[in-house]
Amino acid sequence: MRDPAAPWQSCTTRFRGAGNAEQDQATGGGHGRFTPRGDDVNTVMPLAHGPREATEERAATARERRRLAAELERRFAPVLEDLIERVRDLDDEAAVHSELTVHAVALRRWVEGLTRGRARGATPADGVATERLRLARRLHDTALQLVEYVVTDAYGAGLDHAAVASHLGDALAELRAATAPAVALGDLRREVEDAIADARRLGLDAVVLEGDALEAQLAGADLELVVGTIREALTNVRKHARARQAVVRVERAGRALRVTVEDDGVGTDHRALRRADGLGLRESIVGRGSARAATIRIHTAPGAGTRVTLTMPQEVHRP
Repeated sequence: MRDPAAPWQSCTTRFRGAGNAEQDQATGGGHGRFTPRGDDVNTVMPLAHGPREATEERAATARERRRLAAELERRFAPVLEDLIERVRDLDDEAAVHSELTVHAVALRRWVEGLTRGRARGATPADGVATERLRLARRLHDTALQLVEYVVTDAYGAGLDHAAVASHLGDALAELRAATAPAVALGDLRREVEDAIADARRLGLDAVVLEGDALEAQLAGADLELVVGTIREALTNVRKHARARQAVVRVERAGRALRVTVEDDGVGTDHRALRRADGLGLRESIVGRGSARAATIRIHTAPGAGTRVTLTMPQEVHRP
């Protein structure tokens, strides 16, 4: 099943960050393997709140995390476990595909529901809402992509039953890992290479990784921002760009970290970006940037490819 949101590659417009005036469009230059033409999207996000200090808020956030983990385990884990076994047992392929399609739709709706409104009974809304958004982004970028790939592409691509079962097994593992708290410090190179490997497994073969900041160690929230942005950008290249190649670049920019994902695909115009308000663009890229006061630029034009640039103002941790 395809993401119902309009592809964000078809985009050229400006975003607003809460509390910020609309930003000027950036220049159309750039560097790297491709040089897309056209307009930029330059979004400077507001500073997020400081560390949660209220004991009540931390407790409510932990309760919400446990509740969501239990709901995932109850609603979706048994279904995936059953389908994995049926695939391995060479069960009726059409029946398995039909059932998986139904559950893929249900999972997408559940994930999208996390971004709407407050959790029932949650008084300290900030921490709870942040946790729900974090989980929605993580599941959207990992488990949901794997399940939807099996539904839309895996059988048509000629994957054997072992490969299909492997994809579903990875989706189940990601579903269970998604509710774990973020790590205190993470290995950037390993996480970025894993994201690229996952994109290649799902059909985006020509991805180049380069840059001088890959050995950095990042705090958990910063690591999630970088890797989530890369995952979502590559997902959109795979689904919409029809590109020959994509380049992921991670580099130091003074005391900041700059991450670029660019492709030589079809690009698009500004009207489509204004319509692109789906979970992938809104939460996986723009939403994560907002939480970390990052700058997000999306540069694209019809026939000229797309470049997504994330700049984090924090100093990059060195190993």
